[in-house]
Amino acid sequence: MKRLSCYAALFAFMTVSMRAQTNAPTPPQIPATVIVNQLWTMATTGELLTEEGRKQAACLYVRPGPTPKDKTFSVVSNFWGFAAPVPTRTRGNKAEVTVDFWPDGSIDSTLRYIPEPPSRYSSRFFALFRLKLTLEDPTEYGPDGKTVVHKSSGYYQWQIEGPLKPFATTNAAIRYVLEMRSITKDPVVRRNADKTLAILLRLDDLYRKPKDGSSACTCD
Repeated sequence: MKRLSCYAALFAFMTVSMRAQTNAPTPPQIPATVIVNQLWTMATTGELLTEEGRKQAACLYVRPGPTPKDKTFSVVSNFWGFAAPVPTRTRGNKAEVTVDFWPDGSIDSTLRYIPEPPSRYSSRFFALFRLKLTLEDPTEYGPDGKTVVHKSSGYYQWQIEGPLKPFATTNAAIRYVLEMRSITKDPVVRRNADKTLAILLRLDDLYRKPKDGSSACTCD
């Protein structure tokens, strides 16, 4: 009888433990590097220069901040990658991810190219992204927006600490300037676009082959 009661107590303990594990928030399944890689992949497609793309990228940030009124954006080299040998440092609920690249200047709202200081073209740069774990609440509500249909304890995910600043790789910037040039009727903007395209095409040739053994990041 005593042995039976011990088994019953053990079974009850395991049941409570399993429920506690089930109700506990799920640890992050996606590494911090994947979040940063997703952001830079959007920069290669030019998505960070569109309103819809920025809305999607905002999900990668804790606080992305308001959409900048000025349409100026930074241009970075087509070739970029995570810094070696340690791209990520994780301490508790904080993480740092380092990306190396070459700066290619910026483009303002009139499609005018703004160059970087000459010294910045001679060596690659490192962008440090700080991330933190945030607890997402996947509670599902009914059509009235109030009735809880499904409730769970949530899950953790890495998010970048803001703000979200628009940037694009050289190739994406070329496509953007071509598109904006085709729809504008302002002769000044069209002249700026022509000059900017000539510069970006030279930069594209300059960075067509990666320096120092770096390569474009193709991480999934």
